[in-house]
Amino acid sequence: TKRRPATIPSMRTTNLDVLIVGGGVIGLMCGWELAGRGASVLLLERNAEVGREASWAAAGFLRHRVTTDDAYGWLSRWSHERYPTLHAELLDATGIDSGYRQRGGFELAFEAETRATLRKFHSLHVRRNVPVEWVEPEEVVRREPNVSPNTLGGTFHSDDAQIRPPRYLRALASAFEKRGGRIVTNAEVASLRFDGDRCLGVESSVGSFSAGTILLTAGCWSGGLAERAGLYLPVRPVRGQVIRMDAPPEAFQHTISAEGIYLAQRDDGAFLVGATVEEVGYERGTTDEGIAELRDGAERVSPMLARYPVTQAWSGFRPAPAKRYPYIGEFRSGLWVATAHFRVGLMLAPATGKLVADGILTGQTPVPLDDVNPERDG
Repeated sequence: TKRRPATIPSMRTTNLDVLIVGGGVIGLMCGWELAGRGASVLLLERNAEVGREASWAAAGFLRHRVTTDDAYGWLSRWSHERYPTLHAELLDATGIDSGYRQRGGFELAFEAETRATLRKFHSLHVRRNVPVEWVEPEEVVRREPNVSPNTLGGTFHSDDAQIRPPRYLRALASAFEKRGGRIVTNAEVASLRFDGDRCLGVESSVGSFSAGTILLTAGCWSGGLAERAGLYLPVRPVRGQVIRMDAPPEAFQHTISAEGIYLAQRDDGAFLVGATVEEVGYERGTTDEGIAELRDGAERVSPMLARYPVTQAWSGFRPAPAKRYPYIGEFRSGLWVATAHFRVGLMLAPATGKLVADGILTGQTPVPLDDVNPERDG
């Protein structure tokens, strides 16, 4: 979704409730939630289109496995329950099909150690009432004939789903604007502007802006903006490569995770394999080694894939925290952050949007934010 900088509002003539820095799935979801509650919201995106970094590059797996009662568990459960109605609301509002499909997914083992681990998680999930089924190799192959008979079995989660990130992002951006939100692209934020301990606005490549609350959702670039303001927010980029293969339509009916890779096939036959995990800083692009790793993993799951070429490859920078949980909450007076969702940004976006909107507009959140406090790793 491209935007013209010509419609940039002036800081002197615009009374903004919230200014969002970063237009990935987290920023767009927060903006959509805030605008839906009557807030005036402006989103600044550094690229020519929103959602072109980690959100766009993701393969779109939606899986709920978290059974804890902390903030992270709430984010996972609430998002998982919300997705079917969210998809319907976005489709109704924009006419854009986000590609949400709940068809179930396998987690498979090809090593004895992995099988033992999956067995333990199966028992845990059964005790915690997570919908899960143990499947032996023969049953896996019966349901997915193109999976290798060398599998040692695994788990099947009937409520696993997938979404098509580019379409989902277009739907979110359109729905946000229909609620009165504004998006300015090619607008790189250089710094946060403070008066004492209170954040008042930002300085960007397209001018200065002020707002009642600044919301930092700039993915792995959030840490640099915080650092330039003298704040510590340890978010780093972790590159992930994904490939598309020319597999036959309807080769697979479910999503599949196995030994560190995942496979998903779309309605139109597009077949995706992801994703590498690479600590290479901000080094963009794909590599022969990364593509080979994904292809080898896919062929181990399904030897028939050896007959089909890789037709496309891409990568993105996942925003990783210092430890497991993302950073969500009020960082300083007038400054909120929602970032470092690492590999689960798409999965946790709905609940993150609700939590942030509740916190900014009411001062209350559905769950305590201690575990996701932006200063917890300081």
